[in-house]
Amino acid sequence: MKRVIKILMERDGESREDAIELVNNFKEEMEQLIEDEGSLDDAEELFELHFGLEPDYLEDFLLF
Repeated sequence: MKRVIKILMERDGESREDAIELVNNFKEEMEQLIEDEGSLDDAEELFELHFGLEPDYLEDFLLF
């Protein structure tokens, strides 16, 4: 998650607090999506829509 927060701050000019909030909001949505759908494919699409980043960065959310 730290990599995504850093990218949001540098690329998008978000404050640290706003970047953390965006990441936490996504994390909650992703967890709900996986719980409801049981598929990481939808989580990857949601991730790309939220952050405009490759799904490789999604691993940061799954490895902790």
